[in-house]
Amino acid sequence: MDLITRLKVERDGRVHGGIYDITQKHFAYNSNKIEGSRLTEEQTSFIYETKTIANIGGTGIKIDDLVETNNHFKCFDYIINTVDEQLTEDYVKKLHSILKAGTSSEYNEYAPVGRYKVFENEVGQIATAAVDQVEETMYSLLLGYNFKKEKDLSYLASFHARFEQIHPFADGNGRVGRLLLYKECLKEGITPFIVDDTRKADYYNALEQFQVYDNHQPLIDYFASEQKFYANYLKNKGFVGKINDSKDRDVINKKSKSADDSHKKPNKTKVFLLSLIHISEPTRP
Repeated sequence: MDLITRLKVERDGRVHGGIYDITQKHFAYNSNKIEGSRLTEEQTSFIYETKTIANIGGTGIKIDDLVETNNHFKCFDYIINTVDEQLTEDYVKKLHSILKAGTSSEYNEYAPVGRYKVFENEVGQIATAAVDQVEETMYSLLLGYNFKKEKDLSYLASFHARFEQIHPFADGNGRVGRLLLYKECLKEGITPFIVDDTRKADYYNALEQFQVYDNHQPLIDYFASEQKFYANYLKNKGFVGKINDSKDRDVINKKSKSADDSHKKPNKTKVFLLSLIHISEPTRP
């Protein structure tokens, strides 16, 4: 059973605490947190498990944070259901519309949902595509991407950096981009990964190196380090096999990490497992 099938089987079988469950929570929490969500891991877990929210500490909770967290769960289901679909402008817009549905943006004509931006935006010192250039640059990006038959991690990193530099939407670009990245890893048989909020600075610095200085290696190296972490997590959950049986690419096996690897980041796998397992997780209805 490959990872794609495992995710679907666990979801459809409502397997509690499996790869699907933990990935959903960890992915939604970190991707939203990177973009400024105030929700904690525990609150994210409560939303996932019970569709309710625990206002721990009495801090204010933004309605959009709640809606977008629940929407991210739906986005993840969408990408594993459509993992074999080609990336098109309609597909990217559909993913954005799922992410932003029911948020304040849905009623804001200046931040359209499922449609490209209508005002200029910027990300730090990165120049993004002008409004009148978004459609053309997105068409060109996706045309080149789909023309490429075999895609490795380096190519996916390049695609991600260019997508984020275009920044086609008023909001939600980072989350859509990271969802696309996970989907395409699965499709290409490459070990997927989650960008961790605790390493947000590394992620942003690597993107800047790529986009401003045309230095691709830091982003590739960063993604590879997150890949290794996620692969170790899969091993800890007992997964053995290919990411995608239709691709002769990455295989997760039972081999232990080398001594050299084991001392580099001794706590990260433990942090990932415990940070989510410690949460009270009632059975999903």
